[in-house]
Amino acid sequence: MRRLRLFVACILAGAGALVLPASQASSAPTAPYDAFVLDYGATHYVLDPSNADFFLNPYAENEDQLMVTPKGACCPLTTRIAPPTGQTWSVGTFTTRLVADATRAGFWPPVQIVGSCSEMLGSMTIHEVHVIPGTKHVDVLALTYEAPHCPGDTGPKGEVRWHSSVGYTAAGQTAADLSFGLADIDATTPAQTVTLVSGGSNTLNLGQATITGANAGLFSISADTCSNTSRTYPGPACSISVTAHPTASGAFSATLVIPDNTAAGQRSVGLSGVANPSAEGTYRPVTPERLLDTRTGNGAPTGPLGAGGTLQLQVTGRGLVPASGVSAVVLNVTATEPTAASYLTVYPAGVARPTASNLNFTPGWTGANFVTIAVGTGGIVDIYNNAGNVHVIADVVGYYAGAQSGLAVAGQFVRTTPQRLLDTRAPDFGGPLLDGDWVVLGVDYGAAANPHIKALAVNVTAVDPTAPGYLTTWNGQGSVPNTSTLNFVPHTIVPNLAVVPVAPCANNLICAGLPAIGIYNGSGGSTHVVVDIFGFYDDATLAGGLRFQPITPTRIVDTRTGLGVPGALGQGATATVTTPGAIAGSSTQALALNVTAVAPSAATYLSVWPAGAGSVQPTVSNLNPAAGQIVPNGVYAGIGPSKQFNVYNNAGTLHLVVDVCGTFVTPASSPSVQGIRATSPAPPPVYTATGTSANRRR
Repeated sequence: MRRLRLFVACILAGAGALVLPASQASSAPTAPYDAFVLDYGATHYVLDPSNADFFLNPYAENEDQLMVTPKGACCPLTTRIAPPTGQTWSVGTFTTRLVADATRAGFWPPVQIVGSCSEMLGSMTIHEVHVIPGTKHVDVLALTYEAPHCPGDTGPKGEVRWHSSVGYTAAGQTAADLSFGLADIDATTPAQTVTLVSGGSNTLNLGQATITGANAGLFSISADTCSNTSRTYPGPACSISVTAHPTASGAFSATLVIPDNTAAGQRSVGLSGVANPSAEGTYRPVTPERLLDTRTGNGAPTGPLGAGGTLQLQVTGRGLVPASGVSAVVLNVTATEPTAASYLTVYPAGVARPTASNLNFTPGWTGANFVTIAVGTGGIVDIYNNAGNVHVIADVVGYYAGAQSGLAVAGQFVRTTPQRLLDTRAPDFGGPLLDGDWVVLGVDYGAAANPHIKALAVNVTAVDPTAPGYLTTWNGQGSVPNTSTLNFVPHTIVPNLAVVPVAPCANNLICAGLPAIGIYNGSGGSTHVVVDIFGFYDDATLAGGLRFQPITPTRIVDTRTGLGVPGALGQGATATVTTPGAIAGSSTQALALNVTAVAPSAATYLSVWPAGAGSVQPTVSNLNPAAGQIVPNGVYAGIGPSKQFNVYNNAGTLHLVVDVCGTFVTPASSPSVQGIRATSPAPPPVYTATGTSANRRR
């Protein structure tokens, strides 16, 4: 079979180019008209003197050639026409072929032939024509055509005008195809939009838009100002928006059709996409990398962040964080050399600064906190300092995928029974970590789970260090990275939440093959280390995996004002916090929190765990504030069936502040995740370690 395609030499940018009427025109074209309109597949030309140059000249004895060059293009679109051999032009309808014969007119469009067929036929209706006396050539012409094409095909259709008094109908459109790219299975994509405008002297009448094709049911028209309307040149334009909702992996396509009164009879817009399992809410740990250090000008101008100041930190497209498709990043944020008591608030760029805090500090203090934060406008997060001057450092340790990200499915968060994995104060360990010491810590969740564990969510605490320094966590393999997990001064207790990539424990018979992490003492003295685990990240294959949904940090507890909990927590008291319904839905199983202890009357510790029947307080801690301190820490808190969690205070009296930065939810299915669940799931399993091991190294 012989087919046609548009000639692609140097007409515009190539086949498939779309030319709209000039937007600067203030009124419809007026007679006499020069125009060339062509609709064919993904190609649409609407050309008139406002956007193209026209020239008609004799080509052969009884054949004329119309040359139309779009402004800014190098070469013209060339169409040749001839009446049947031995005849002259007259008003009427003709069968056409590429070259005229005794019974058929000739019409040669700006196309080239692909393949072959025995005959190519089209049709042409002459509305107005004037032959120059004494010649066989025309100086006035108005025709509607369907160019010659093979049987079973549809040829290019359109209008030709040269110095004609006969009006014409045309439609411009901003897209010939709408691509939805990589789309998440069982999730609705953002809308894609095509805009239509009248392109001729006559009124454009549009019919009811529909979607056709084998996959038509996967697309929906979400907005439509075009159907059953009439449009005049040059506007106003109308638009139709379409969303896709694929249900299985693979390519999917359909066609948006809008009937009209042009020669083509309709607007056709191709719809296509490729569906993949949704990566939304899955986590990918990265080798820690410093994105911000105001002491050196990394990520922000050199110099401390002043009182009431906000710096903007670009987090996407840096290090191993993708430039797009990221919903949230996980940072370790450090404040150092503050000149006044203050706090930092980290929040997405583009939103109002929330009533929340991530770090609270006093003059001269150096400390870090684990921050999970939604990515804001342009891939930026904002960091605000309330008072004084302070240097700010931020290390990225991982990121979460957003909806329709095009990223591969990564890890899901799996809740575990809170357990103590390491306490160097235990008699069988052999004492604190000395300067430059590090420990490899393996954890065993069973042969079925261990190979799938990619990172551990742990609370790491430095206890009674003898010199200023820091702890660094990493997978325990190779060199220690040039980042820190927490910073300390002598004779303090400093915790910080960390999500630490694992590697199989090697060269150690005690933990051989177990998923393991390393903890390094970077001080000139010794320190005890305590490590508690609250969950791990898998490869999205284990039952019970949860997906993360970031929110703008939201305060749900402040005992100073009675928000969430009516008053201060006394010694041995447990507060039960109910998560607001606007935050915790039916599928929510855990929360990403920032918990702050405010001015305890005695040195104490706080523990956070799910509330509900059968809930048992774990023998772990989340915060360890000294008397009078304001101490924050990141906390992954499971919540019970009533969406509640408990907070226990061991000693003295303190005020409590809790901010939520995101939720962990049960996905629609596991392990082949289709999207975020909207209905209530069964409670996911909670894993318990069957063994741990620790090996000191130097």
